[in-house]
Amino acid sequence: MASKTVSSKQETWLGALAAALLSLPVPHAQAATLAGTAVSNTASASYQMEGASGSTTSNTVATEVDEILDITLRNTGTETVRLDGRDAATFAIPFVLTNTGNGDEAFQLEAADPSQEVAPTVAIDVDGNGAYDPAVDITLSGQPTPLLAPGAQLNLLLRFARLPTGAGGATITARAETGSGAPGTFFAGKGDRGSDAVVGRTRAEATLPIAYGVGSGGSVAQLIKSQTVRAPDGTAAPVSGAVVTYRLALTAGGGTVLSDAEIVDPIPVGTAFVPGSIQIEDIAVSDVADADAAFFDGAAIHIALGEISQPTTRVVTFQVTIL
Repeated sequence: MASKTVSSKQETWLGALAAALLSLPVPHAQAATLAGTAVSNTASASYQMEGASGSTTSNTVATEVDEILDITLRNTGTETVRLDGRDAATFAIPFVLTNTGNGDEAFQLEAADPSQEVAPTVAIDVDGNGAYDPAVDITLSGQPTPLLAPGAQLNLLLRFARLPTGAGGATITARAETGSGAPGTFFAGKGDRGSDAVVGRTRAEATLPIAYGVGSGGSVAQLIKSQTVRAPDGTAAPVSGAVVTYRLALTAGGGTVLSDAEIVDPIPVGTAFVPGSIQIEDIAVSDVADADAAFFDGAAIHIALGEISQPTTRVVTFQVTIL
């Protein structure tokens, strides 16, 4: 049995999730040994001595596999979600959380949107239909998710208290309940079956920016900007030394072609550009004016996207450090 437990508050709604969780996909081949597994080994040796055979057995050495805390978030919808004509009572933006660690783990989620007076909420999409049904789906309200097995996925929904009336973006952040931080951060005895827990390469934390817009778009381009913050201590605090990752999504709708498309983004006052951080569609580009599509002029980044066939979305990311 895992050493983790759920609170009495969770017990009131976990039962409703049983069928949904049993249907979640788990990889056929587990890449990592399960947390808490005992790994033991004993060797033997045989020999001849004065015409007689002999053998001896070594002592047994054993170790227990630590729990690795890892997570991913994935948007299951389009790059930019359109809000036109939506029913505020049932509208939600679906996304998926995957436990990529090797132990049973629960996760805390929070959502933020600077344009909203009331922060968005996160609900579990129990029936997996991508829409919010108050009779079926479960709003987390600050509670962690149920324990997810290694490799298990959980369908989730982002919901707004009031539908936005213009373009904008929200950010979802998820963290392992056991703990998060720099890779290698150690939590003694906090893993499955009394094992130790260690933060993996994802820092046991994931962020997912979600852009939304109003209007069909037609031949008009729409630029949505979102940000995530990573402080030196691994939190999202916007303190000196924290790295801010900006994400720009240029979306073009309709059926025509945009030509000479370019993004220009000035570096904010109080920050410094992180050299080598510009990426276009997750591919790194240089900071100088050369053959690729990007350069930094000392005050702003410039991205030349050229001709864009519609409908499509081009994504650019870059980083700055808070001074």
